[in-house]
Amino acid sequence: LVNGQTYQIVAVDSSGIQSTRSFVVPCPNITPTPIVATPTNTPIPADLTIGRPVLISTPPIVEYRSVQFQVPITNVGEVNVNSQFFVDIFIDPPNIYPEYIPVPPNPAYSAVGSIAGGTSKVITITSEIGFTGGAINRQVYSMVDSLRGVTEGSELNNISQWLAVTVVPANTPVPTPTPD
Repeated sequence: LVNGQTYQIVAVDSSGIQSTRSFVVPCPNITPTPIVATPTNTPIPADLTIGRPVLISTPPIVEYRSVQFQVPITNVGEVNVNSQFFVDIFIDPPNIYPEYIPVPPNPAYSAVGSIAGGTSKVITITSEIGFTGGAINRQVYSMVDSLRGVTEGSELNNISQWLAVTVVPANTPVPTPTPD
């Protein structure tokens, strides 16, 4: 259709009766109905955050003994995370980057299978070896998605603030021989 032109429409019924009408484009005295696009909601992507670890083992905390922590995690996004990710505890990590802490050789961690958007969980993590190295004043950090496998809105909120822990030094345990 071309604006300013006149067109004819012919209607024919099954008995052969015809009716013809003419119309002009655009139709005079008609206000066109605006087409309104319905906005769609774009969900906020998954974004995992972590709180400061909480020591749940009863003091005194002695070197080379297992120690337990609880760590709160939250998915502040609207998209569910339905793939496994890990939450780690780091004792005196030598390197801390803005978006991650390198995983040490013997980490203390817990696997999480999923977390819905807008929800939180409290994860319990046990470090079987506990504290080693003889220092009394220690720093413990926690990190969510430590292997960085979840696509998130931000990776800069995956590391907690540190927790100060006072540790009682102990002698290095002597390994017991394993039977043949």
